[in-house]
Amino acid sequence: MPPDDKRVAEALAKLKQRFAEIDNESAPPARRPGAAPQGPVKAPHPADAEKVPPAQRNRRHWVVVSYDTPNDRRRTKVMKTLEGYGHRVQYSVFECELRPADLEKLKTRLKALIQPEEDDIRFYDLCENCQGKVTMLGRAKMYRQVGSVVV
Repeated sequence: MPPDDKRVAEALAKLKQRFAEIDNESAPPARRPGAAPQGPVKAPHPADAEKVPPAQRNRRHWVVVSYDTPNDRRRTKVMKTLEGYGHRVQYSVFECELRPADLEKLKTRLKALIQPEEDDIRFYDLCENCQGKVTMLGRAKMYRQVGSVVV
């Protein structure tokens, strides 16, 4: 095995060992059979069952946001808010790649800006399969974020 491959294999083995240690630290301590519990046993909270696993919590989703606002000032504020989250592809349409938490933050910010009786904002959350089915004509271009790799 070349020296570089050997170093990579050793580094991977150390990482696997460290992740195993972290998993063991977060696990509750083992109890001897027949021993009394060391405190009150809590029932699982219903919200804990609905939590999204960490792998999916940070996964970005492709969201198309469109808006229609008759007021120029509010329309400008909505547009500037959306510019911080994605790319403007048409006058009132943005394409964004967002984590679920960022999407909720965006919705909260936009909700504070609009008048529900007059304004209309729509979020179209597209799955991986749907992204491949998007048809574009003319000078249309799909904006995708470049993934980063941490070594």
